[in-house]
Amino acid sequence: MAFRKLSTPSLKEVFIHEIENMILSGELKIGDKLPPEREIVESMGISLSVVTAGIAELESKGFVEIRPRQGVFVSDYIHKGSLDTLVSLMRYNNGKLNRREVLSLIETRIVIEQLMVRQVIERGDSAKIAELERYFDIMKSQNDFEAVANTALDFIHEMSIQSDNILLPLLYHSFRAPMLGMYTRYMEKNGIQPVYDTARTLFELVRTRSIERAHEFVDVYLRRVIDGDTAIC
Repeated sequence: MAFRKLSTPSLKEVFIHEIENMILSGELKIGDKLPPEREIVESMGISLSVVTAGIAELESKGFVEIRPRQGVFVSDYIHKGSLDTLVSLMRYNNGKLNRREVLSLIETRIVIEQLMVRQVIERGDSAKIAELERYFDIMKSQNDFEAVANTALDFIHEMSIQSDNILLPLLYHSFRAPMLGMYTRYMEKNGIQPVYDTARTLFELVRTRSIERAHEFVDVYLRRVIDGDTAIC
C-alpha cells in the first residue's frame, strides 16, 4: 500500500489565503490601499520575501493592483480576474455560497453543461461513454450524502474529459467545492435517489446521442434547483 506524502501550506500560501479572505469578505474593499510591505511584515510576523511574492501572486489573480510609487490597491477582481480568481472565489468560505453566487454558478453551469453534452455526443467514443455506467454501481452502494455527491461529481468530471474540450474539466474542477456543498444540501431536502436518477437520465441521453433532449434536460433539471420544487436557495 502506498501512502502519499503530507505537506503543510507554505507561509506564502497562508498569506495569500488571508488577504483573499479579507477581500472576499469585504474587510478590504475595492480601491483600498494595503499597508506598506514592511508594515505587513511586522504585523503578520512573516518575511519580506513572503509578502513580496504573495502580493505578486495576488496581482496575477486579479485581487490587487501594484501601482509604481503609489502602493498596492485592492482591485476590482470581478472585472479583472482570471480562472485563478474563480478558483479562489469557489473555495472561499469552504465552498459555501450565498444566493447570488448560487444563482450565478447554476446559470453558468447550464451553459457549460449543455456544451459538454453536445461535445461528448458529437466527439465521444461509444465504448468510453459506456464505461461511465460504472458510477451508478458506486452510487447504489453509498448511503452517505457526501460520498454520493463526490461520485456524482466524478461522473460529470469524467464526462467533461470525454468532451475533448481541455477547458471544461478545469472549470468543473474549479467548481467542485461549492458544487459538493450544493449537492449535499439538495440531498438533505430530497434524498439520494433524485441525484442518481438525474445522472442516469443524462447518461442515457448522451449514450443514445440525443443532443436536443439532453440540452433540454440539462436546462430543466438545473433550473429546478434555482426556482423549482427542488430549489436549494
